Amino acid sequence: KSAGNFYTLRDIMEKGFDPLVFRYLVLQTHYRTPFNFTWDSLKAAQTGLLGLQHFYLFLGDNAYTDADISADYVTEFKDAISDDLNIPKALAVVSKLRHDQAVSNASKKATLNDFDKVLGLNLKKLDALKIPAEIHQLVKDRDEARATKDWKKSDDLRDTLVTKGYQVYDNPEGTVVMPKSF
Repeated sequence: KSAGNFYTLRDIMEKGFDPLVFRYLVLQTHYRTPFNFTWDSLKAAQTGLLGLQHFYLFLGDNAYTDADISADYVTEFKDAISDDLNIPKALAVVSKLRHDQAVSNASKKATLNDFDKVLGLNLKKLDALKIPAEIHQLVKDRDEARATKDWKKSDDLRDTLVTKGYQVYDNPEGTVVMPKSF
């Protein structure tokens, strides 16, 4: 603190970062490992958390129940947590689940919600985001324009979505939109 390298959560929020970004950053470091905070690492954590949130939204509005939870992934997640509270290893299980093509979207969503009981990243609150049908249609039109390499139309549709108050993210799974403030 006397060296001038002390930050509060308020300082982080004043720089435009959601407190969940800081949580995600801290979760990436094992509690027995020294933690070195930098603004660059916080920015990287923001990118990672946004990627996870976008993926969660990409899974869609499918109905899911606790029966959809993947027992294999839960076991792997619990093993990581049981290994000296190895949260970084547990986050690796989350990443593995995201990329597993053999697991249905409903199962991925249910399993991520189960993991989030430990991680505390508030993924379930994203379910409350209701994207209007008009916006879904613009995203679909944009994806079609991108598939046919009509970059001008794609850019125009992106600009329209931004004007309507949405952030547009392209990822390997497809385009995801989120309200600018949620």
